[in-house]
Amino acid sequence: MLYPILAALAPAIIGAIYIYTRDKSAPEPAKLLLKAFGYGVVSIGVTMLIVAPLSYMGIVPDEIRSFGDSVTTSFLGAAIPEEVAKFLMLMLLLKKHRNEFDQYIDAVVYAAFVALGFAAIENIMYVIGSEDWTTVAVTRALLAVPGHMLYGVIMGYYVSLALFMPQRKGHYLTLAIAVPVLAHGFYDVMALSSGVIDGGLALVMMALLIFFVSRLWKHCIKIIKRHNEADQKAKAEAEAAEEERKLDSANNNIDKNDCYGGK
Repeated sequence: MLYPILAALAPAIIGAIYIYTRDKSAPEPAKLLLKAFGYGVVSIGVTMLIVAPLSYMGIVPDEIRSFGDSVTTSFLGAAIPEEVAKFLMLMLLLKKHRNEFDQYIDAVVYAAFVALGFAAIENIMYVIGSEDWTTVAVTRALLAVPGHMLYGVIMGYYVSLALFMPQRKGHYLTLAIAVPVLAHGFYDVMALSSGVIDGGLALVMMALLIFFVSRLWKHCIKIIKRHNEADQKAKAEAEAAEEERKLDSANNNIDKNDCYGGK
């Protein structure tokens, strides 16, 4: 049992290290990152509270028998409840630690850690619940766990824009939920439908899934770079302003000394 659990946790840990090292300006405190990860673990329970009544009412099917079932399960049984739960946990963290979200990249880092907390527990459940746990662990390490992390990066990107552009706060917070839900939903549709469609189409769907994840990686790398550049620009502007302030203060002191000297 130990090896499956370690195999399930490994991709989340690697993802956390990767995201932590993306913060080029001022890495976030480890204690708060662990808290964000823990909030992601809690989001598993929130997700279950959302999904349970939908399953009870038969809205989310118990078994996937058709492409339609895969779409319903992907969005109503996974993407919407999971991303909403993670968003709520991120907002709770933001409410309690608003001062820590003082750079563009910060919301990206914290959102990714929340997502990785969720992914770690979900991965453990999938891996230990499978007879062929090694195959499941490898497959999910390459696709599912990084997927959760990347949805978190996208969510954090828009939350950050909402914080630094308050005049469009509602717009960006809507995107912070909608875009990860769409990305997550499309991923799950491609993954789940491959098991209920013809062999040739299943291979095409899996190829599309791999292509989709690769494009998602490129997009997230780009937006992380964009936020780091924004932080570096803001830091340079703040340093320039401080230098100007010091220079003005020095000039004022010189003027005062000249004035007193004239007396």
